Amino acid sequence: RTHVLAAPSLGNLGSLHVACGNYSQAESLLRRCLAIVESELEPGHPAIATALKRLASLHGLQGKHALAVEMHERALGIVERALGPDHGDVATHLNNLAEALRKQNKLERALELHERALSIRRHALGPQHPLTAQSLNNTACVLDCLGRPARAIPLYEEALAIKKRMLPPAHPSIATTLGNLALLHQALGAYREAEMLHLEAMALHERAGRADTTVSTCAYNLGHLYKSLGSLDLAEEFLTRTLAIDEAKRGREEGFGDTGRHHGEVRALGGSDGRKRVHDAPYRAEQADEGRSRADGGENARAHAQPSAGL
Repeated sequence: RTHVLAAPSLGNLGSLHVACGNYSQAESLLRRCLAIVESELEPGHPAIATALKRLASLHGLQGKHALAVEMHERALGIVERALGPDHGDVATHLNNLAEALRKQNKLERALELHERALSIRRHALGPQHPLTAQSLNNTACVLDCLGRPARAIPLYEEALAIKKRMLPPAHPSIATTLGNLALLHQALGAYREAEMLHLEAMALHERAGRADTTVSTCAYNLGHLYKSLGSLDLAEEFLTRTLAIDEAKRGREEGFGDTGRHHGEVRALGGSDGRKRVHDAPYRAEQADEGRSRADGGENARAHAQPSAGL
């Protein structure tokens, strides 16, 4: 029988495989970890919640959202019973469960949980904490999905202001909220506001030397914005840049991206009405990292096709 002391190593190795995209190997390791802690520890032990959260996060990445919700709910119950309903760690689990529910399009319940997490973080961590900003961003994201932009915009703006004050200038979480706010303004037809925000996000990624895919996304969104403005030369410039980045990436990693889509969009610029829905990765929600309550990273990176680095 594997000793309970092996469980953390199994969990950490599983998380590493998740980060590397080796989901099958990760699932095997994380299931072993969960089986050990459930058989060796008391039912309410925090290690069980951690193991459940890790496996739930993996299931979310695999598209197994019902399983993810079930495991996040179990983890939340354990943490609430152990720490009380208003503990900061409870907010992390509320955030993760809300994101799993959002992926199932259960938006009203997701909103309720994000608002509860936000309230806890405001009181437990303070109104200027980066995790408070994470909850503001994620609450706004769900409101955006529900078609309530008047409520979403001030939350995005508050989140952005906190992040700019509290995080390093090139932090990817700043770009996440810049992108969210830009896309919402773009959807509302406020193209000049959207343009400034998209350009700021793109410049931030470029200064930080971030992964090509994040710059490609910014260029794609700007290309469609300029199509909407009728600035076809600029639209072509940015969509061509997207194509070049994706093709270069595909040359290094076979099967990456839909470069055929970009070829078609560049060719079709003259006849497009600019109303095509913009590509929103790597923006939208930020998922809390397992174990350390970081925002926007870890095992849950690329939530919504996307989160990224940790706080």
